[in-house]
Amino acid sequence: MENKLLDRIAESFNTPFPEAESMEEYLDKILPLVGANSEDLREEEFYTNKPWVEVQDNENFHELVFHFFSPKPNEDDLDREYIKTIDGRVMQGMYRYVGNKMFIGDDGYQSTNVYELAFMDDEFMILKLLANPKKFIAENTDKYFVLTVERLGRRLEWYDLMRHLFEKYQSNNLTYYLIAIFITIIVIMLIS
Repeated sequence: MENKLLDRIAESFNTPFPEAESMEEYLDKILPLVGANSEDLREEEFYTNKPWVEVQDNENFHELVFHFFSPKPNEDDLDREYIKTIDGRVMQGMYRYVGNKMFIGDDGYQSTNVYELAFMDDEFMILKLLANPKKFIAENTDKYFVLTVERLGRRLEWYDLMRHLFEKYQSNNLTYYLIAIFITIIVIMLIS
C-alpha cells in the first residue's frame, strides 16, 4: 500500500520525456530541465584527459570521431592542446576557454569555432555554437556540438543518449521531491 502511494506521488512529479524530431529539438527541450546540474569550464577535471565521442543525428554520419582536451601545460599559457581523430586520422589544434565560452580551432586559430557551454557533467559535454540563430536555419548549421564519454558514445545512438541525459536528471530530481515530501510528512506529524 505504502509503495503504491509513493509511486503515485512520484509519478505526479515526473516530467514525461519530450517529443521531438531531431537531436537539436530534444536538446532545446531537455537542456532547460537539466541545466541547473551543469558544471562549468573552469572545472577542467570534467572534460580534460578523457576521450569524448562526437554525437550527431545525421544519418550520413558514420565516422568514429574522438575529441581530446588536454589541461593547461603551465600557468602562463592560455591555450591548451586539442586533438580530434576521425576514424584514426589525427588533427591537432588548440582550445581556450573564457568564462563559459570555448574557442576550438587549429594551431593558429585560423579555422576556429566559438561555443557557449550549454551543459556539462561527467558523461556529457554539450556546447552551443555562438552565432545568430537565423544562421542555423539559413545555412543548415548544427546548433549544438555534442560530446559524450566513450563508454556511452560507442554503444548508444543519439536518441538513446538524449533519453539517458533526461532520465539521469529526472531520477535525481525525483529523489529530492521524495525527500521533501518525507520531511513535510514528518513535520506535519510532529506538529499534530
